[in-house]
Amino acid sequence: MIKRLLRWFAVATVFAFRSAREDAFLRENLAGDAEHAARTRYRLVPGPW
Repeated sequence: MIKRLLRWFAVATVFAFRSAREDAFLRENLAGDAEHAARTRYRLVPGPW
Protein backbone atom coordinates (compact mmCIF):
# COMPACT_ATOMS: atom_id res chain seq x y z
CA MET A 1 0.00 0.00 0.00
CA ILE A 2 2.78 2.43 0.94
CA LYS A 3 4.68 1.57 -2.26
CA ARG A 4 1.62 2.42 -4.35
CA LEU A 5 1.22 5.75 -2.59
CA LEU A 6 4.88 6.58 -3.08
CA ARG A 7 4.67 5.65 -6.76
CA TRP A 8 1.57 7.79 -7.21
CA PHE A 9 3.25 10.70 -5.44
CA ALA A 10 6.36 10.35 -7.63
CA VAL A 11 4.31 10.28 -10.83
CA ALA A 12 2.22 13.27 -9.73
CA THR A 13 5.36 15.22 -8.81
CA VAL A 14 6.99 14.53 -12.18
CA PHE A 15 3.78 15.44 -14.01
CA ALA A 16 3.43 18.73 -12.11
CA PHE A 17 7.09 19.63 -12.67
CA ARG A 18 6.87 18.84 -16.39
CA SER A 19 3.66 20.80 -16.77
CA ALA A 20 5.13 23.86 -15.04
CA ARG A 21 8.24 23.73 -17.24
CA GLU A 22 6.10 23.39 -20.36
CA ASP A 23 3.99 26.40 -19.36
CA ALA A 24 7.12 28.49 -18.78
CA PHE A 25 8.58 27.42 -22.13
CA LEU A 26 5.38 28.24 -24.00
CA ARG A 27 5.06 31.66 -22.36
CA GLU A 28 8.61 32.52 -23.43
CA ASN A 29 8.52 31.05 -26.95
CA LEU A 30 4.94 31.21 -28.19
CA ALA A 31 3.50 34.57 -29.14
CA GLY A 32 0.26 35.26 -27.32
CA ASP A 33 0.53 32.42 -24.81
CA ALA A 34 1.02 34.72 -21.81
CA GLU A 35 -2.21 36.54 -22.67
CA HIS A 36 -4.01 33.25 -23.19
CA ALA A 37 -2.77 31.91 -19.84
CA ALA A 38 -3.95 35.11 -18.13
CA ARG A 39 -7.44 34.71 -19.62
CA THR A 40 -7.74 30.95 -19.13
CA ARG A 41 -8.10 29.91 -15.52
CA TYR A 42 -8.28 26.14 -16.00
CA ARG A 43 -5.68 24.95 -18.52
CA LEU A 44 -4.91 21.40 -17.39
CA VAL A 45 -8.44 20.00 -17.23
CA PRO A 46 -11.34 22.36 -17.91
CA GLY A 47 -13.49 22.78 -14.81
CA PRO A 48 -11.86 21.25 -11.75
CA TRP A 49 -8.20 22.15 -12.51
